Amino acid sequence: ILEDTRTTHPNHAFSELLDEFLIGFNQANPKEKTWKGSATQLLNQMLNDNNLTNLTRHYASTPEKMGQRLAKLMTTKGIERVTIQGKVLWKIPVDEVKLAV
Repeated sequence: ILEDTRTTHPNHAFSELLDEFLIGFNQANPKEKTWKGSATQLLNQMLNDNNLTNLTRHYASTPEKMGQRLAKLMTTKGIERVTIQGKVLWKIPVDEVKLAV
């Protein structure tokens, strides 16, 4: 029951959506081991991926929601949040996703 709850939770669905984005990012940038940027930049890149647009709008329709989703995944996906000159940036490991797929 606990496993069913985890896999049906919106954070799990967003985690899978993020994995799909990272797979595409890795294919386009094979030397990059980490995606880095703001929640706004990630949202924009995911919305510009035709395969992810509708799901992205559903799970993270604003930069604020994107940041909240990323924060909830920090412990399970190795995501880091750093603040530089008052701006929040995210570091998301890419190489781990490649191994999981």
